[in-house]
Amino acid sequence: GASVTASELLSENTTAQTSSGGTANVHASVKLDGKASSGGTITYRGAATAVIKESSGGSIEKKD
Repeated sequence: GASVTASELLSENTTAQTSSGGTANVHASVKLDGKASSGGTITYRGAATAVIKESSGGSIEKKD
């Protein structure tokens, strides 16, 4: 799967989608809209208070 490392790119509103073993490392200070499926992983930094997680066999995790 593909990999995106953008945790140093500061963003208020972030949308991320992964699947099939792909990974995304992102930053969200206000809102994260994440969808991870089929073994995809989304890891996010930031103080996002509105977190929308949709996971179908994937994972979405906050990293400090």
